[in-house]
Amino acid sequence: MKQYTLEIACFSAESAFVAAANGAGRIELCEDYSCGGISPSAETAMQVIKQVKVPVFIMIRPRAGNFIYRASELEYMKQQMILFGEMGCAGFVFGALTSENTVDLDACKYLVSSTGSLPCTFHRAFDITPDPGKALENVIACGFSRILTSGGQDTAMAGAAQIRELITRANNRIVIMPGGGVRASNISDLRNVTGAVEYHSAALDKQRDKIDPEEIIALKRNLVL
Repeated sequence: MKQYTLEIACFSAESAFVAAANGAGRIELCEDYSCGGISPSAETAMQVIKQVKVPVFIMIRPRAGNFIYRASELEYMKQQMILFGEMGCAGFVFGALTSENTVDLDACKYLVSSTGSLPCTFHRAFDITPDPGKALENVIACGFSRILTSGGQDTAMAGAAQIRELITRANNRIVIMPGGGVRASNISDLRNVTGAVEYHSAALDKQRDKIDPEEIIALKRNLVL
């Protein structure tokens, strides 16, 4: 029987506690849902890392907007990674692009080398790259452990066929994790189309203002049905 992992994106310590208590297999910790997430504060990260029993991956994104980073921003991101690593986080989530929206090999290799061997996820900046096949190879070359992607579409369900193709191309060299509109209502269909073993959801309530514990429970249940 396949082993599946459900990662929940959490935008506060309170959300992380709810996610961990209701079946999340991993937490992606960040802040500011409205912009897609930025790095959490050191205080929030410390609180979550010390209190939850599941792996906590920290988003490393110093600001909203594009993913083209200056040298000073990359240095700041590196220092964040060192700090969060010392706190005991399980991994990092980030991505860096060039002005052409291709994977910034130099920036990504620089940051991956700063992790102290902790695993890294290339986030949905991947979805705006012009050549997903080439981007896949570049992300692998940089040393990432997984890619969070909606298959270049607005939602993972809309991009399910493309995600399946990425998984085939990856050939077990990297984990491809569907994310973007993943809900209990579609996760089993997404699993059947893509064959992915890891899934990412914010599991927000209908007002999109807080995490929904019942949605997490349903996500986990429907993933293995």
